[in-house]
Amino acid sequence: MLPSTQHDSLAMRVRAIYRDAHSMYRAHFGFIIGSAALVLAPFAILDGFGLIGSDTSSTRPWVIAATIFVAIATTGLSSLAGLFYSGLLDYTADAWNEGGASPSHRSVAHKLPWLQLVIASVIAFVIEIVGLMTLVLPGLVLYTLFVLTGPMLVRERLTAVAALKRSAGLVRRNPTLVVLAVLLPSMVESSIADFAGLIFGHHLAIELVAEVVVTLFAASFVGVLEVITAQHLQRAHPPDRPTTNSA
Repeated sequence: MLPSTQHDSLAMRVRAIYRDAHSMYRAHFGFIIGSAALVLAPFAILDGFGLIGSDTSSTRPWVIAATIFVAIATTGLSSLAGLFYSGLLDYTADAWNEGGASPSHRSVAHKLPWLQLVIASVIAFVIEIVGLMTLVLPGLVLYTLFVLTGPMLVRERLTAVAALKRSAGLVRRNPTLVVLAVLLPSMVESSIADFAGLIFGHHLAIELVAEVVVTLFAASFVGVLEVITAQHLQRAHPPDRPTTNSA
């Protein structure tokens, strides 16, 4: 395939992902925002409190250690919430694609593979932290490789390790597409609250409001992008073997 043809094909695929994500976001806005309020917003508030309460100017070892622990803990909880959220949306998207109504959050909660989602989140988080401790770029690469874990775990009923491998395999086959459709929007979303703090000042109320607003509207859309990207890539690269029920 010629380079120009490859570029056109990639651009069309990325546009298709954004178009489908926008359609889903508009058609099911209430459920998507409500799910973000239930799953993501509480951890965003904790994250805001953790960052505000951190004393980065102190040189005392115990304060530095506590600051690092709070940062890692809040980031880990946010990562876990993000994985749950994308898995929840992917499960619900099947009903939407079949023309059905949104199931209740309680019914979805009963059917999600919680244990496997937790295990996958912990494994991915530890690997990403190790990568970030080495250099920023390896951590960013690892985050990108595992960004589709939640949707693939739920969609193909995989175990945690199998879902991590499946996500990494799909991303390796389509790195530029995943960067454009998921990674860049995620980086923009994570920067918006910081910009709000710079513009309006680092005050408790402003920081918390910014975190919640960004989570409800920007982070929720990033979750939709993850689900739609996973759906597109699964169709392009179906699993080699029949899926199995997760534990």
